[in-house]
Amino acid sequence: MTVAQLSRLSDIADRFDALILDLWGVVMDGTHAYPGAPECLGELHARGKTVILLSNAPRRESAVAERLAGMGIHDRLYDRIVSSGEASRLALETRADAAFAAMGRRYHYVGPDRDANLLDGLDYQATALDEADFLLNTGIVDDDDPLETYRPMLAAAAARALPMVCTNPDRIVVRHSGQRVLCAGALAEAYAEMGATVHYFGKPYPAVYNVCFGLLDG
Repeated sequence: MTVAQLSRLSDIADRFDALILDLWGVVMDGTHAYPGAPECLGELHARGKTVILLSNAPRRESAVAERLAGMGIHDRLYDRIVSSGEASRLALETRADAAFAAMGRRYHYVGPDRDANLLDGLDYQATALDEADFLLNTGIVDDDDPLETYRPMLAAAAARALPMVCTNPDRIVVRHSGQRVLCAGALAEAYAEMGATVHYFGKPYPAVYNVCFGLLDG
């Protein structure tokens, strides 16, 4: 099968009513919008296209929107943002899946302070590991942390058979400086290797796409 290489989105845009666009590496580079990206989004909007921006960010939609606005990508240029963090929150809020319906309400948080508010406003309580019903994993605490820092905690959780909710399946992110930083997916991978259960939210897993599809009218 031959795969066509496209030079611009306009080559195919009119074939579709809606587009789901990845953020990092497509619309922006983590710090700045790519040249022409805001203008492209504006043209899609002018043509009546529905645009959903998809991100593996382990945080709320509002937090992602605020950061994009700082890059000149304002909310008038797209219809919705679906982040892996928002998809995780939605699953824990609705508890529609049998695995979540049976899960307790106390969680041990693993991640930086900036993402610790992911479940704020829901009927959940952050606790110490020995009191938790599950792990909520948004990533490592400090960019310099090696995986070994987290193995004792993961082993203790695995011994109690605590499920993990992984809010970003990415294993590594590369900063502009070239620094390679572990993401939540690296912790989840190590935890799964210990025989524990991991629930993933974010690309390439289906749950985050189902949230996108649920926002599209037909």
